[in-house]
Amino acid sequence: MFANQNMGTNLELLRAMRYFYSKAKNIKTVVLIVSIVLPLVYMGYRYAKNVAGIELEYDALVISIGLVWILIMYFLEQYADKFIAHGAKAQEEFDVRVFDIHRNDVLILEGISEEKIFDGQQAFKGDDEALQNWYGEERDAPHYLKVLIAQRMNIIWGNELKTKYKVLTDLLIGFIALFAISIAFYFNMSFQDSLIFIVFPLIPLFYLSFKTSRNLNRQIVQNRSVDKKILHDCENFKAINEKQRCRIYQDYIYSENRIRSVLIPDWFYKLFKDGTNKKLSATNEKILEKYAPKGE
Repeated sequence: MFANQNMGTNLELLRAMRYFYSKAKNIKTVVLIVSIVLPLVYMGYRYAKNVAGIELEYDALVISIGLVWILIMYFLEQYADKFIAHGAKAQEEFDVRVFDIHRNDVLILEGISEEKIFDGQQAFKGDDEALQNWYGEERDAPHYLKVLIAQRMNIIWGNELKTKYKVLTDLLIGFIALFAISIAFYFNMSFQDSLIFIVFPLIPLFYLSFKTSRNLNRQIVQNRSVDKKILHDCENFKAINEKQRCRIYQDYIYSENRIRSVLIPDWFYKLFKDGTNKKLSATNEKILEKYAPKGE
């Protein structure tokens, strides 16, 4: 929709953004995998020792590994959050340039440095073609109406994936619960043994899954409300202070859809990328045609 979105300096921001987000996703994926594997190892150890009667004397080591992992997990999450912040700032800078809106120096106290952009875009190994026409092909329409539609695209893109990813997360929670119950019944465990060998080891994984599901639900509901407001402003475009409204929506996108957003794994994103792009391109064209018909 915007002529300057394919400028070299702007594409560098998108390259950097993609690299930083992917880095954060990889770290969080490692955290998730280890958080799944460690409870399973613990459950196997406790079963071998207490049920199968195998003599094992590694209780202190197993507990120590669990405690150390909690500490490592905390620092890995903090490390991932730094990459998320870099990616969000790079994307914000891209939007500010393309949308021609002012920077919110109160919300973002320190922007992304040129050196950080350089490092990120140099490290990016993805497809440059996929970064072209980030907000769709150029279209003749009032500039800030296009900005509103592009901002809506940011929100709806996230919601399309988050809605599907929440289903996967809820299925994971159900699977964990079913797995725990099945193991308890299969080995005819007492209630106390079930708590010690199954429930307690799975608590961190349950917590992580419930937290993700809850945050996804909150973000989906919020995004739907903001989407309605954007469409209302599109309908009443001539009656609003368009530049001010665009900055307000941009603040929400930066805070809730980037910094605090649940990260969707790249493999999941790629599964639905083409279908979501096609769907949003069609709906964006309909909205533009409705509020800024060609030839007017």
